Amino acid sequence: MPIPYPAPITPNELGLTVATRLSRIPPGPPLDPVTTSLGRQVIDSFKTPLPKRIDSSFAWVGKGPDGLESRRERWTRYVTDEDVEELERAAAEFIESGKNLGELTQEDFKIPNFAKTLTTIANKVNNELGVFLLRGLPVKKWSREQSAVVLLGIGSYVGDRVPQNKKGHVLGHVKDLRVDPKAPSTRRYMTNARQGFHTDHCDAVALMCLETAPGGGESLVASSTTVYNILQERYPELVPVLFAPWYWDRKNEDLPGQTPYFVAPPYTWHAGRLLSFCIPYFATTTERHDGVPPLTPEQVEVLKRLEEIAEEVAVEMSLEAGDIQFVNNHPIFHDRLAWRDTPDQIRHLLRLWLSTGGRGGWDLPSDGQNVRLGFVGAEPSVPLEAEIGQ
Repeated sequence: MPIPYPAPITPNELGLTVATRLSRIPPGPPLDPVTTSLGRQVIDSFKTPLPKRIDSSFAWVGKGPDGLESRRERWTRYVTDEDVEELERAAAEFIESGKNLGELTQEDFKIPNFAKTLTTIANKVNNELGVFLLRGLPVKKWSREQSAVVLLGIGSYVGDRVPQNKKGHVLGHVKDLRVDPKAPSTRRYMTNARQGFHTDHCDAVALMCLETAPGGGESLVASSTTVYNILQERYPELVPVLFAPWYWDRKNEDLPGQTPYFVAPPYTWHAGRLLSFCIPYFATTTERHDGVPPLTPEQVEVLKRLEEIAEEVAVEMSLEAGDIQFVNNHPIFHDRLAWRDTPDQIRHLLRLWLSTGGRGGWDLPSDGQNVRLGFVGAEPSVPLEAEIGQ
């Protein structure tokens, strides 16, 4: 049946607690078109007032005298020799225990001093800026297993690991696996193509750089709150489109009983905070599935504007070997530029998807948590080498 919508409303009046209500959407039959130019195809009971402007510590810009690029000390920390010694000792103890990597918990990775640093980092990521960069880990001298244990151990102090694909990888690899980036089923972390500004299926993501590329691969991070504020200033008529349900492609990674797509709004207003969930190249391929309509002109336009504004306000960072970048997906869009490898230098990052509920993470609508738990139902695995996710 068609999604009901209320009487005409102005953009500044439109808001949703969570437009998805995934549990109320039948898993089988395809849904009707999800938006109009005024974003009216929403459920009336989900309406709440939206602010014209959101002022918070997450509403930052990258460039300029007050931008994050000029104040890197707010979101960057170099590890000390003492930090490295403690991390290496904890990693050695875990490896000597003979446990599987997938079993590693906080209890298996005791770092009483560095844990205080991770508490500060988690607070920056969850409550202040949404991004943090830890630098200087000596990954060049570590084995792959040591690096993985350190990342998994550090991650255990920030959140709980969730599967990143149908194969259940809780330790992901961002590496060019020669997969066609234009294929509708491709997830671009397996390619060297630019990703575009997006979020992930988790609360927070942690990326450990093992090796850089000879050229390209820079990371761009933008405040989705700042993007919202500028959209309200320049294109207020498009804002409601972002609060209506959209179709997103599962990229052929649907599990038994799932549709090959899911539904979620790019923006949600909940508990006084703006939550973002947007993966543009997951939206542009969904019409390949039976019954799913193509993007409307308004959806195409708002994605274009979102991308250009995000690039305008982003902070750029070149990840170096030994860096760990932390990003909170709720208030942040992130992007990665295209890169090129050579036979002697191949870009490679390890990745964690983390659920931070109960660890100081954001409060989420009860029906909106599915898109933050990774690939629910996949059997977790911890590969030390990159492999195609599907």
